[in-house]
Amino acid sequence: MEEGREAPSHVVLIPSPGMGHLIPLTEFAKRLLPWKHLSTTVITFSAFTSVAEQSLLTSLSASISIIAVPNIRHDDLGARGGTETKLGDAIMASFPFLRTILLNLKEQAPVVALVTDIITIGVHHVARELGLPAFVFFTTTIMYLTLFLDLPNIYNQTNEDGNLIHLPGNVPFRPKDLPR
Repeated sequence: MEEGREAPSHVVLIPSPGMGHLIPLTEFAKRLLPWKHLSTTVITFSAFTSVAEQSLLTSLSASISIIAVPNIRHDDLGARGGTETKLGDAIMASFPFLRTILLNLKEQAPVVALVTDIITIGVHHVARELGLPAFVFFTTTIMYLTLFLDLPNIYNQTNEDGNLIHLPGNVPFRPKDLPR
């Protein structure tokens, strides 16, 4: 870096595995490219990266850095649960690697945002430890978002008498229709 010029601020994106999670965050990364004062890194979980995901990642601009968290052996994750449980366990088992990666990025330039999706939200604990601002990139339908945001109110104000719950833009539903 030339003397007198600061390193660009850093935005770190951590999508969970799966094209439905990777595509929105890589598209977001592309939207940040014109901002010359920002550098962007996408962190992936190599144990869960498919051939299609790898192809997408290699097609990105060289201006977007890609870092893969080392493989967490599936054997180390235990036998409990299905793929979603193993994925959650793998993300938690990756915290030490993520901590090291984030510390290294933080040494290179100020990390101004750590952006996860709803599945990798557990990484916010690591961000908090390191004093990094963390955000959730919530890519879903507006109907789900209104339900998600209003769930605490629904939970606190609903009884089992069958009154319909009305959310803006949603079809009314009964409390018993919600999972427990």
